[in-house]
Amino acid sequence: MIMKEIQNGKELKKVETEDRSAPQVTPSRSMVMKEIQQGKELKKVTEIKDSSAPQYRPSRSMVMKEIQQGKDLKKVETKDSSIPQIKPSRSQMMAEILRGKALKKVQTNDRSAPQVHVADIADIDFTLDGVATMPSITSKRCAAEPQPTPDEDLVKTAVSAVKPLVVVFEKGGKLTEVQFDTSDLGFEYGPQKKSGLMSFCCTSAPNGKFAVTKVTRPELKSIKTGMLIKKVGDQEVTKDLELSEFKEMMAAAMKSIA
Repeated sequence: MIMKEIQNGKELKKVETEDRSAPQVTPSRSMVMKEIQQGKELKKVTEIKDSSAPQYRPSRSMVMKEIQQGKDLKKVETKDSSIPQIKPSRSQMMAEILRGKALKKVQTNDRSAPQVHVADIADIDFTLDGVATMPSITSKRCAAEPQPTPDEDLVKTAVSAVKPLVVVFEKGGKLTEVQFDTSDLGFEYGPQKKSGLMSFCCTSAPNGKFAVTKVTRPELKSIKTGMLIKKVGDQEVTKDLELSEFKEMMAAAMKSIA
């Protein structure tokens, strides 16, 4: 189609192209000098400030010399903050007020009056007889009553969440239940020998027979040496329980109240 239009005499647009196929070579010094000798016009290069010289601060003598030669000095304003800031006394303030100094307007919020809860109409109950009954005083907390801080609530919650450890002892067919609030139980335990004498050798004692070997807290009057440990918390001390398993049971129980 283009060739047909050209054959029909369509005028073509003039297009100028720049040939960049030749490689860009940086001319050498000899080539540049040759072009200059042939009369090539040189491009004007803007002046570049030489910053290679080291920047040094003039000495006091040099500054004084420039001042003597008539150099204009720059005006500098300084703020003197060497004077100590002293809060005016009451007498000074009263003297300034008497001289007519204008005072700043200050708004204060008076909170000295106690905040008393006023019953809303929605809080009033009406009986079938039409008698209005006000809500009980204990059901509404007065705003002036001191409220517990979040830390106190947290401590109360934490204390109430700790469940005391209950250990059941047995001696002579009589069961004794003791509660512990700390991990210091106040007694030592070990396996019981068949003869009833205490020993720390686990090979000479049957499984499931663990007794108190020593009481370390004198205030525990209800715990005696030789008492069998029958129950720790919610776990029964079964007859087939080995010493290692019993120690793990006691360690887990003490962690619960630590």
